[in-house]
Amino acid sequence: MQEYSNNKKNGFSLVELMIAVFMLSILLTVGIPAFNGIARENALADISNRFITSITLARSEAVSKNRTVVMCQLNNAGTACDNDGNWEDGWVVWIDLDNDNNLENVNEANGVEVVSIEASLPAGYTLTALNNQFINRITFNSSGEATGDGGNLLEMFRLCDPQLNNNRTRLIYLNGVGHAWSNRTRGTNSATASNGVSADCV
Repeated sequence: MQEYSNNKKNGFSLVELMIAVFMLSILLTVGIPAFNGIARENALADISNRFITSITLARSEAVSKNRTVVMCQLNNAGTACDNDGNWEDGWVVWIDLDNDNNLENVNEANGVEVVSIEASLPAGYTLTALNNQFINRITFNSSGEATGDGGNLLEMFRLCDPQLNNNRTRLIYLNGVGHAWSNRTRGTNSATASNGVSADCV
């Protein structure tokens, strides 16, 4: 019986390998920036949810405890409100048990005032009150109403990521009743605060 050898070689030719490398480079060039953008937008959504969760918690505590509850910007030491800081520095929710308008971890009556603390945002992120209603703090009365520096009017907070510079912004709204919600803007779909300040990230 005559035997035949199979000389067919398995694997890729040089041309096929070059095509595969070329296609992979295209996928990486397009895919990595897109994935990075999605990840950063998800991070914005997470920060927005944290802020709204704190607002909701503060309002709930005010109603359930029948007390004044404050959500304010946190100082660098993490021990008190910062009246000259920024929301991106972090914030704290606390119950003013002794009605002295001062944050105390344990007050004179041995009551624990601090409810929750949120750490500062990653470097470069900004969270700004645009309508100047809640510049430094949000105070909830026992009815759950929110009041600030400008009364209890609607506030718009602008949340920005320094690397999403095409006007992709998270806007967080808080009304005088104490309800908060958010949405996302892109480019020309952005909003403007009541005082004329643009909601775009710059």
